[in-house]
Amino acid sequence: MKTELFESLITHLGKTYHDLVKSQLIEKNSLRPSQYEDTETFEIESILGLELVFSPTTYRFEELYVRLRNDTGIDLPTYTDQLPAPLNSIRERKHAHQLLGSPISTSGLTESKSDLYQLDQGLNPAVQLNLQYGVDSILKVIVFSLYGA
Repeated sequence: MKTELFESLITHLGKTYHDLVKSQLIEKNSLRPSQYEDTETFEIESILGLELVFSPTTYRFEELYVRLRNDTGIDLPTYTDQLPAPLNSIRERKHAHQLLGSPISTSGLTESKSDLYQLDQGLNPAVQLNLQYGVDSILKVIVFSLYGA
């Protein structure tokens, strides 16, 4: 996936499923109920390693998950294409702190950590960036989500 398409998905967070179809970012009839038991959302996983999550009532595009690597024993598809800058330079937690500064908040246990950042205002001011790391502090998952979603 080209970084332009990736950035376009981020700027379209908050739009509806139908808006994304009209913009030709996703294919019609690609939405399906979530495979996770604890949620009623809809999702699209047509690009390996990416998961687009939609509200079950409004069909609003609320979250974009980017899986870069798996925990031991898990075999989910990972995203292997180029990430947009500066995300393409982040491999470890220390790199995120060097490039993005101090996070708004940090959470997690000793097994994994998560840092929350405000996304670049020029890209989409309604979106936050959550970087999730493994026990080795290497980046595993990037989540772009709407505030309050």
